[in-house]
Amino acid sequence: QNDLAFAAVLHLADAAWPIEAGDRLTLLDEHAPPPEGAADGAGQRDMLTGLYGYRDFLAFVAGERGRFERFAVVLARLTGQGGRSVAASRKQADALLRKFAAMAAKALGETATGGRYSLDSLAWFVPDRDPEELRAAFAELAGAARERLEVELAVGIAPWPFLAFSRADALDNARKALDHALLLSAPQVALFDSVSLNIAADRLFTQGDTYAAIEEYKLSLLADEDNTLSRNSLAVCLARLGRLE
Repeated sequence: QNDLAFAAVLHLADAAWPIEAGDRLTLLDEHAPPPEGAADGAGQRDMLTGLYGYRDFLAFVAGERGRFERFAVVLARLTGQGGRSVAASRKQADALLRKFAAMAAKALGETATGGRYSLDSLAWFVPDRDPEELRAAFAELAGAARERLEVELAVGIAPWPFLAFSRADALDNARKALDHALLLSAPQVALFDSVSLNIAADRLFTQGDTYAAIEEYKLSLLADEDNTLSRNSLAVCLARLGRLE
């Protein structure tokens, strides 16, 4: 209407973060000088962890992924017992992430580049590294995080190349691998594979998107033709569409 408007407010680091009492918006001065490094296109580092901020990490990955014949995108989420939030306050969560980022930097070496992915998650771009080596490294990190930080760690690793996925699909595949990891017992570390695609397809099916689920189940079977769960689920989808043969 002429005198009414609606707005959505999203946290830049995590769109799922709820607005709380006391939060406020600040209108930045459009004539203020840009942050140091912004003029030459350099990404801004997160002051807390020393890693790239969310948007700058995505920009970094977009610029770097074409330079390598193989790489992996990794998403790691810190959780408390039973999958609860890692801390009661934002400040506590930030402190845990800072400590974990330092632990991961030592374990992954200088070739890995990290970024802030959300309020309780970090991401890395790791070129020219064997996926099984990464799985082992993050399994050790999960144990260290449990002992030293008293938090649980869930990790999704998406190596590229994989099937016919493009380089740009790696981050989305890492999200699917993280969903897969959250269903595992400790250590919750998952490499993107046929099971990850199966889980993603199941989610699409429960949301009523049968056609998208069919495509994911087919990809799951391309990755592993012996995945009986995907084969049965694909049959259910086809039957729902009337293709009983």
